[in-house]
Amino acid sequence: MDEQYQQLPDELKQHIDAAVFSRLLSHLSDHPEVKNLELMLVSGFCRDTLAQWYIEEAKARGYECSAAAAESRIYTPDENQ
Repeated sequence: MDEQYQQLPDELKQHIDAAVFSRLLSHLSDHPEVKNLELMLVSGFCRDTLAQWYIEEAKARGYECSAAAAESRIYTPDENQ
């Protein structure tokens, strides 16, 4: 990692990470034509993986997140049906 980035306060790094994640979700939402299988083959993760990571990170912070709640955050409304 870049030394300048390493010197940023942890809170700012977390805000940047959260903003990037939000942009990723927006991008995926804007491109529902990109299927999970395509994502998995190219990147090694898919929307299902993101939902699982969401559940795991919520649990690590003391919040029991259901699969439905995580999926509603990751998938577009059309994909949730």
